[in-house]
Amino acid sequence: MTASEFDCFYKDTFDIFVSYCENNYYSLDAEDVVQESFTKILSKLHHIRPNKEYFFRVVENVAKQKLRTQSRYQKRLEEYEKLDQSEQEVYNSSRKEEFLETLKLKSKDQELFNMVFLKNKKQSEVAKILKTTENNVNVKVFRLKNKILKMYQEIMAQND
Repeated sequence: MTASEFDCFYKDTFDIFVSYCENNYYSLDAEDVVQESFTKILSKLHHIRPNKEYFFRVVENVAKQKLRTQSRYQKRLEEYEKLDQSEQEVYNSSRKEEFLETLKLKSKDQELFNMVFLKNKKQSEVAKILKTTENNVNVKVFRLKNKILKMYQEIMAQND
């Protein structure tokens, strides 16, 4: 397929595919999905001869991938929002000192807590100090936040 044939194909089918995406994948930006699909087709243009059926399949696959990514992102965002709210409760609590005293963390967790939350060190600095990867520190901080959140909720439930 030549470039001029591809241009004609693009002009003839773009609106059709956008309409298809809007009707079937309404939570996505249809034009982005179609544009990304055309980019994929264009990169493989010398191997295949695209037709409408093939392109519908590419559009569906791109849209499904975007939905999966969007879903994962939304779940992570909700988890972080919950943790952020709980963190704010801990920091704003008049019982902050009491809470910190009752934290019974392992020495490694305590060290991580002190560096990240009390000394406000960046995770890249913490990774160098602990001689591990920044990704690993990120995971440990996330788990530590969850552990602290659970402890905080238990303490608050006991005090009520």
